[in-house]
Amino acid sequence: MLFAVWETRDKRYFILGTSFYINFIYWFTFQSFPPIIGLIMEEFGTTHAQAGLLMTMVVVPGVVLALPMGILVYRRGVKFMGGMATALVTFGSFLTATADSFDGILMGRFIMGFGGIIITVVMPSMISQWFPTQEHGRTLGTYFIGTSLATMTALPTVSIMATHYGWRFPLLVETILCLIAVPIYVIVAEEGPHRREERVRGIVEAVRSPDMWKTSLVWLLYMGIGISYVTWTPKLFVGFRGMNRLQASSLTAIQPLVHVFAVPIYGWILDRTGKVRVLLTMGMTLKAVSFVMMAYSWNVYLAASIAVSGVTAAMVPPASQVVPSKVLGSSLASVGFAVMLTCFNIGVGIFPPLIGYVIDLTNSYVFSFLAMMAFTLVGGVVAYTIRVR
Repeated sequence: MLFAVWETRDKRYFILGTSFYINFIYWFTFQSFPPIIGLIMEEFGTTHAQAGLLMTMVVVPGVVLALPMGILVYRRGVKFMGGMATALVTFGSFLTATADSFDGILMGRFIMGFGGIIITVVMPSMISQWFPTQEHGRTLGTYFIGTSLATMTALPTVSIMATHYGWRFPLLVETILCLIAVPIYVIVAEEGPHRREERVRGIVEAVRSPDMWKTSLVWLLYMGIGISYVTWTPKLFVGFRGMNRLQASSLTAIQPLVHVFAVPIYGWILDRTGKVRVLLTMGMTLKAVSFVMMAYSWNVYLAASIAVSGVTAAMVPPASQVVPSKVLGSSLASVGFAVMLTCFNIGVGIFPPLIGYVIDLTNSYVFSFLAMMAFTLVGGVVAYTIRVR
C-alpha cells in the first residue's frame, strides 16, 4: 500500500486533507450557481421558482438514495464508493457546462448530485474511521470548513469569471478541478483503524435512533436555509440594495468567511466539553436573530449582521457532525451521515424554491429574511430536545 511505511498518525492527517480537498471541490461546484443564476434566467427566460431548481436538482437524488448509499458505503467500503462518486461529479459538471438548454443544465446538476450523495457520506465516514471519537469535533469541524471555504471563494470568483467570460467558463474550470480529484482519491483512500467500532446493534437500530433523526432535522433546517441564503441573498442585494453582482456576492460571502475561522474553535470547545445540545441550540437560535438583523440593516451594519450570522451559525456543523459516531459508532457512522444527508437533501430541495416563491409573492427584502429566520428558529427548538452523551 502507498502508506505502508507511514505511522497511523501520519496517515490520518493525509486522509483528512484529501477528504477536505474533495469536499471543497464538490461544494465549489454546488455553490457556483448563485452568482450566475441571474444570467441563466436571462438567457433561458425562467422564473425565480424555476431557477431555484438549479440548486434543487443537485439534491433530488439524495431524498430517495442517501440512506441506501450510506448502507452501501458500510458494506462496500469508502474507497470504492468514493472513487465512483468523484467520477460522477466530474461527469455531471461537464454536462452542466456544455448544456445548450435549461433542461440539459438540470440533467447535469442531477448527475452531479448523485455523486455528491456518496461524497457527503463517504468523506466524514472515512474521517470517523481514522480519528478517535474524542477528536471528532476538531477534525470533522475542520473538514466542514471546506464547505464554507468553497462558498466563500465560489461567490466572488465565479462572479468575476462569469462577468468577463460568460457563465459557462467557471463551470468548465470546475470540471477540471473535479477531474483532478478522481486520481487523488483513488490513490489515497483507505479504510481506517476505527472502522469496526459500533455503539448500536446493526443497521436497523442505527436507522431508528431518535437523536439521530432529531439532529438530522436540525441539519435539514440549517442547510436548507443556508443554501437559500447563498442562493438568493446576492440577488436581493442587487435588487433592493442597489449593489452590483460582485459587491452582492462578496458581501454574502462574509458569512462563510467567518465560518472558516470559527468552526475549528467550536470543534475544539466541543471536544473539551461534549456539549452537543448546547452548541446546536445556541447556534440555530442566534442565527435566527441574525436574520432579523439583516432584514433591517444597511451599509456597515448589514455587513456586521452577516458576520454575526457567520459566528453563530458556525456552532452547528461540528456539533451535528459528531453525532453519528457518538450515537452509532464509527463503523455505522456512514448510516448516520446518510440519515443526515437524506434530511439535508429534503431541506435543500424545498427551501431555495420556497424562499424564491416568497420573493416572487411578496417582492419584499424584509419578508424574505424573516422567512429564513422563522425556519431557523424552529431548528433551535428541535435542537433543545436532543440527548447525546
